[in-house]
Amino acid sequence: MSILIIDDSKHFCKLLKGILTKKGFNDVIVAESVSDAFSIMGIDGSAGSSPKIDLILLDIVMPEIDGIEVCIKIKAVESYKDVPVILVTSEADQNKLQQGFDAGAVDLIKKPMDREDFLAKIFKYMKNEP
Repeated sequence: MSILIIDDSKHFCKLLKGILTKKGFNDVIVAESVSDAFSIMGIDGSAGSSPKIDLILLDIVMPEIDGIEVCIKIKAVESYKDVPVILVTSEADQNKLQQGFDAGAVDLIKKPMDREDFLAKIFKYMKNEP
């Protein structure tokens, strides 16, 4: 079971990956930019094969492109349309959060996050636990 973290904060990516790894998720992929994420997923036009992704943790506030737009682009790709996207953000604007859900996100984890709430949501969407 593979989890892709898309967040521009190296510290936060390292924190999430550490938490997930300690809980047995050994296939955690980190993308610290949208272009890295699209490259990993093979939706940037590159010809390489992309790993199977089972869950995406996506920050809304990204420097290159808004996380809402990222979600829209991911959901437009046939092989990723059914992959759950969880927004992980400090964004407080309810309209922005609703746009995320309208774009295809299935859930929200607020920063700063509660570790137990975070893990509960991960296990909810990862049908087969590690």
